[in-house]
Amino acid sequence: MTATTTKNRAGTRTAPGPARRSAALAARVAATDWAALGEELDAVGCALTPRLLSPADCRALIALYDEAGRFRSTIDMARHRFGSGQYLQPGHRPGQPMIVSGLP
Repeated sequence: MTATTTKNRAGTRTAPGPARRSAALAARVAATDWAALGEELDAVGCALTPRLLSPADCRALIALYDEAGRFRSTIDMARHRFGSGQYLQPGHRPGQPMIVSGLP
């Protein structure tokens, strides 16, 4: 069994639910050495965080793409000459993805 699966009562492997994923994310965020990352950012101009989102977290976020009501706005990147694609800006409203709420 991997870190992203659990067994239910019937013994079937399932992905953890949103609340469990959110708790795991909160633990990963809390365990991150933000002071060291800030120092590296000041010294070098960039810093690499450890993996904060699990593959299951990423899949859950991807699944929300077509739910426009969960996002405050959609930015067309080509319109602003930032390349191609879209940027979905999460909003602070009821129904916001739990994973986004868990980020500092």
